[in-house]
Amino acid sequence: MAHQYGWMKKNKDSKKGGISETEVNDLKLKFTKDSVHGEILKICREMMSEETFDKILPDILRLTRTGHDITTKSTAVVFISDTIQETEDKISPKNSRMIAKRMIECYSQNTVQTCIEMKQSLIQMYASCLGQQMKILHAYPNTVKDIVKSLSELDEELELIKVQNLNEIIKALPDSFITEDDGLLVIAFTPNIFINRFKDKSEKKLSKQIWEKLILEVPHIANLNSAEILDRITKCMESNSYDERVAGANALKELCETISED
Repeated sequence: MAHQYGWMKKNKDSKKGGISETEVNDLKLKFTKDSVHGEILKICREMMSEETFDKILPDILRLTRTGHDITTKSTAVVFISDTIQETEDKISPKNSRMIAKRMIECYSQNTVQTCIEMKQSLIQMYASCLGQQMKILHAYPNTVKDIVKSLSELDEELELIKVQNLNEIIKALPDSFITEDDGLLVIAFTPNIFINRFKDKSEKKLSKQIWEKLILEVPHIANLNSAEILDRITKCMESNSYDERVAGANALKELCETISED
């Protein structure tokens, strides 16, 4: 209706009268989640057979990446997540794998700039949905390894996105996935996670959280990956960014202390 009557204003013009697109999206979410429409969707999920879910899943997944706006994308992700929470038996391992792959493809099939400009709320929804799939797929370790590998191969500029998704994966998987082969599952992430803890960036807090989990399960993980960590530190020290060089210096100090202790 806001569009129809010309009330919609660009976000920056919202104070000049009318309603901004952000405000419209907030209203959509507010009045849908606990509304009659939300109840109808819940009933549909409860009555839906596994065969029906199989048929509609490709269309829903398409909306998670190519939906008209953030509300459409978010609603599609929430529908999948709620289906898993309410009726997990309807999600076959095959479908769960398809969902997990699509959560990664939301980044790999978009440009880096598009990914960087995504709303954090949507990124976290994708990550949480990916984590849910790990609870279903942990019985299929090779599938889990393929998904984690796909995540590690995302562009290095998407470090925060990679960290958020890795955090959800680790939380959902049994500890044995981390301890197996001395943390081989997350080896591609180890150097950046080690150094991120010293950077004044958004991924700092999550990286600290992940690192604490890693050293709890694999106490010598820094030693086991010291060459790769040192290589990453070297790149930081050679950076034109002062913050990168400082982070590299602090990381080098800790790495040396860790190695000397052992």
